[in-house]
Amino acid sequence: MKNFATAFVAGFDPSLPGALDRITRHINGSAPEKRLESVSVWAEAGLIDRTRGPKKLAAQIMSGGTPVEAAFDALRLPELLRASGVVRAAFHHTCEFVRENAAKSPVLINILIDWASQSGDMGEGRVRLRYPDLVGETVNALLLPWIGGAPGQETERRVRNFVIDAIKDPRFAGSSAQWADVDEAARRVLTGWLTRASVLQFFEIVSQTMTTPDEKRMWRYRRKFWSAYLPHIADAWVCFGAQGEQLARETARRTEDNSFKQFGRLNGAVASTHAVLVMTIGDLVIAEWSHNGKCRMWRRGDHLAPKLYASEYHAGKLRNSEWWEMSHTGNETYGWQGKFAEKIRRETGVSMRQIDYRV
Repeated sequence: MKNFATAFVAGFDPSLPGALDRITRHINGSAPEKRLESVSVWAEAGLIDRTRGPKKLAAQIMSGGTPVEAAFDALRLPELLRASGVVRAAFHHTCEFVRENAAKSPVLINILIDWASQSGDMGEGRVRLRYPDLVGETVNALLLPWIGGAPGQETERRVRNFVIDAIKDPRFAGSSAQWADVDEAARRVLTGWLTRASVLQFFEIVSQTMTTPDEKRMWRYRRKFWSAYLPHIADAWVCFGAQGEQLARETARRTEDNSFKQFGRLNGAVASTHAVLVMTIGDLVIAEWSHNGKCRMWRRGDHLAPKLYASEYHAGKLRNSEWWEMSHTGNETYGWQGKFAEKIRRETGVSMRQIDYRV
């Protein structure tokens, strides 16, 4: 009897209905006293049922009453059967359910991530996937609900962490081939989150290096100006000097937000507190320096324009614009802001009013 039940659960294949139905009838037709305890539990839970079993298991786990592993324990499922045919089919139903309902019930995201994560050490910053071959539908289920909307901060943080740890940052050259299984729309959701996170990271970390009242006041105007452009920034990447790098890693540990680990290193005779935000708006590539550094711009395609998402940058190349550069003079009178905004408008068509970036 145990062999029949194990064969059903492990080898579950809905394309073979005849064999599954014969096993189901054999087990359900047997006397309860002849079944092993685990087989009785599986039968009572409806697990040994070709049509209802996977959906019932999915519904039980997604109810959120118990952690995923505890639900498996309650079903007397040994470790080897937790990646079996029935369970994988239930996971598939769960991914579909999360895609359709996570925007209304974000707690489903946490349950799916717990189910998709396999226990075991993969090293710092890595997730062991329970079903590596189902990563495409897993990531789609986690990201597609947020097209045209945004989850709460905590939900976004957990999804970002899981996806980057599982299959790497999609913005990097040579990122995991598993991204080929993910819908382009889902990829765009994540890259949008990461772009915004890079901009906010730049201002958050650099603000910790500002020590004088004048520096802190100046930085408020910078943050407000570029934050107004967030909906129009297509790509963004930060490079930090030594102190900024240390602060970013400390912030990642403290907040458990791995987006703070995503940055490049700034080299080349710069202060350890200096940082640069490299971003694109339309056909512009922009390098915004921290502290008293200037802002430089290039047209996309200019051979001098810096590339995004590099692991290291030399300061000289981020200052090497033969086309446009300007200092940040006149914070309170919105002098530099007006000139920057007009330059961006002329080159990209993106228009911003002073009221949009007034402090």
